[in-house]
Order: sequence, then C-alpha cells, then structure tokens
Amino acid sequence: MNDVQAQVAQMAADYQMAQRPSILEPHHDAVILLRAKEASYDAIADMLQDSGVTVSPHTVRRFCRRYSAEIKRRRQDMAIGKNTASPPSAPTSMPATTTETSSPSRPRPVRDLRGPV
Repeated sequence: MNDVQAQVAQMAADYQMAQRPSILEPHHDAVILLRAKEASYDAIADMLQDSGVTVSPHTVRRFCRRYSAEIKRRRQDMAIGKNTASPPSAPTSMPATTTETSSPSRPRPVRDLRGPV
C-alpha cells in the first residue's frame, strides 16, 4: 500500500459520524407508547405540537423506525396484559389522548371487484 492509500485508510478508520440528538428524545417513552397503541405519525406530531414541540410527521416516523423493536415489544406486552400503560421514567409533558375508540376491530368483508360473472 502506498502512503496515500495508508493515509486514507487511517482517516477512514478514525472517522466518527456526527450524532445529533433527536428533538424527540425527551419524549421517548410517550412517543413509543403512543406508537405501540397504533397512534399515527400525524397524530403524534399534532400532540407534540400541542405541547410546544415543533416536529413533522416524517421526523416522528424516522424516530419510530429507529425504535421499531421497542415498539413491537410494547405491543406484545400490551397484548398479553403486562402493565405498560405508564412509562417507567419521569412523566412527559404530552397530553393524554382523548380520541381513542373502544370498539374492537372487526374483519372487513371481502368485495368481489370482478363484477357480474
């Protein structure tokens, strides 16, 4: 390896990607819990807006993708009845959701789109 290749290889090995903390990190538990309860990205962004946090639904989606394993685990815990309704850390400033529906989801009927046969 010549000197230039060795120097570039060393620079690549030493390179540290800059990490900016997400604006959503202070609200981590609330966002994860809302997403585990099937809240949409738009709904989460709106709730955060009401709390004074300016964030787009796209930012919420990226944040939730980063923590998708944790969201899945929370959903499974809720399905088997574990108490995950209150996050273990300090409460956040997010308001409680009031637009939840209590009706169970039913399978949708299958429609025949072929027309008369």
